[in-house]
Amino acid sequence: MENVVGDVVVAAGCIAYSGPFTPAFRQLLQQEWTALLKAASVPHTPDTNLIDTLQVKHASLSHCAA
Repeated sequence: MENVVGDVVVAAGCIAYSGPFTPAFRQLLQQEWTALLKAASVPHTPDTNLIDTLQVKHASLSHCAA
């Protein structure tokens, strides 16, 4: 859970800005966002992506509700 902030930033960027672009450009955006997180020392999962972030966070939250 220590990487949640950075991972969610990338996931939110994917949702908000990537929709109309080609897959290659989306990947480029994601790489740029990840580089900016690293430069700002924001904890994040290396090679994070929208699908993995949503699955992991959903599973983590599901365990909290029990």
